[in-house]
Amino acid sequence: MKKYALLLIFLIFMTARAALAESAFIIDAEHMYDKMTRPYAQGYTPIIERDSAHVVLPLLPGAIEGDIEAEFAPLYPDSSPVKLSNTFRQTVEPETFAFSGKKVSAYKVYFKLALHPSRQNGEYPCQITARGTDASGKAISHVFPITLRVNDGQANDEAPDVIIEAFGAIEPLRVGGSGILRLTITNRGHTREARAVRLTMADNTGDILPASSDTLSIGTLGAGESADIDIPVRAIAKASAQPHALQFTLSYEYAEGKVAEKSEKRTIDLAQEVRLHHTAAALPARVTRGDNAAFSLTLMNMGKGTLYNALLTFDVPHMASSSSVLAGTIEPGTSVTANANLRVDGDYVGEAEGTLTLTWEDGYGNGYEKTLPLSTTIIEKTAPSVPASASKASDADGEEIKPRELAAWCSAGTLTFILGVVILRSGRKIRLLEEKQL
Repeated sequence: MKKYALLLIFLIFMTARAALAESAFIIDAEHMYDKMTRPYAQGYTPIIERDSAHVVLPLLPGAIEGDIEAEFAPLYPDSSPVKLSNTFRQTVEPETFAFSGKKVSAYKVYFKLALHPSRQNGEYPCQITARGTDASGKAISHVFPITLRVNDGQANDEAPDVIIEAFGAIEPLRVGGSGILRLTITNRGHTREARAVRLTMADNTGDILPASSDTLSIGTLGAGESADIDIPVRAIAKASAQPHALQFTLSYEYAEGKVAEKSEKRTIDLAQEVRLHHTAAALPARVTRGDNAAFSLTLMNMGKGTLYNALLTFDVPHMASSSSVLAGTIEPGTSVTANANLRVDGDYVGEAEGTLTLTWEDGYGNGYEKTLPLSTTIIEKTAPSVPASASKASDADGEEIKPRELAAWCSAGTLTFILGVVILRSGRKIRLLEEKQL
C-alpha cells in the first residue's frame, strides 16, 4: 500500500512539474508596468515618444529559473520604422514589483528603440523571443508577437493585401452531402493591418450552399498574419457532379476609416456516389440459327449524380461480336431501357457463351465498367409442315384411286349432269310462254 502511495505522489509531482513547464513565459496581462498606458488584458500597444518607441513585455517566471534572454526583431526590417543600429538583445533578471500592496515576481523585458524621423504611419509587426531554462536545465523559449503602431509619421498609401492563400475541402464533397471548406486568409502587407475582415461565399449555380451564414467575421489580421477559416457547406441533391467555381469576397477596413474589398474564385470538385443498377441480363434460353434474338436491359441510376454515355457492348460468339447499343444519359432517380436485336449465325448449332460489358461516365468523365455473363443454345431451324391434301395432290407415285373415292366422283358427275338437263328444259319452257304472249 505504501508503495502505491509513493507512486501516486510521484505521478502528481511529475504532472505538476509538467504543468509548470508548460506555463513558462506567461505574460502578466493584469498589471500595468512603467512605460505602459494599459495592461495586455486591455490591448497593450507600445507607446511612441518623439523618435523613440517603448516596448514592454512583463513575463511571469513559471518554471523558469535564473536570468533569461530577450531578443527583439521586426518582421520586415526593410519597411520597419525602427533603426537597425538599436541593441535588440538583452539579459533580464527577475524582479519584484508592487501593485496596490501586492508583490509580483516578474521579468520586465523593456526595449527603448530609436525610430527613423522619416517614418511612415502604419502597423508594423515585430516579435520578442524569450529564452531561459527550468530547474532541470531544460532550455525553454517562446515567441511573443508585438505590433508597433505609428500614428505620428508621414502618410502611408499602402493598403493591406488580404488574399486567400490556401483553399480546399477537408473531406471530398459529394452530391447531396455536407463537408467543410478550409481557407487560409493572409494579409501580405508589410505596414498595414486589416481590421473587421469579413469573408462571403457564393456559388452562382446554387449547388453548394453554406450550412449557416454565407458571411464569416475574421476580425483583425496584422501585417503578415494568417488565419485558418472553416466553412461548413452542403451540396444539394440535384447538384451537378463537376468542378464548381466558388466566389469569395473579402472586405476589410484599414488606416483611418478606409475600406477595401476584393473577390477571388476558387474551384472545388463536387464528387458523386455512382450507383448504377440494372435488371437481369439474360438471352432467350434457345435461339434459332439465322434468326434475330431480342435482348432488353433496364439501367437504373440510384445515385445522386447524372451518368453519361451508358453503353452496352456484346461479345457472344456466333451471335454478336463487338456490337454495341448506346443507352445515353441517365438522370438521378431515373431509368433507361436499352433494346438490341442480335443476329444469330446461320451455320452453327450448339451452346453459345459470351459477355455483356456495361460502360458509363460520371460528371468528371471518369469511366466505369461492369461485365455480365450471357449464354444461350442455338438450335436447328425446323421445316414448315405441309397439308395432307396438298401432299396427295402433288403425289407422283401413281397409286390407284380407292373405290370409295371413285364412287364419290361418279356421284358428283351424275348430279352435275342432271342439274344441267333441268336447267336446259326450264329455259325452253320460259321461251314457249313468251312466244304465246306475243
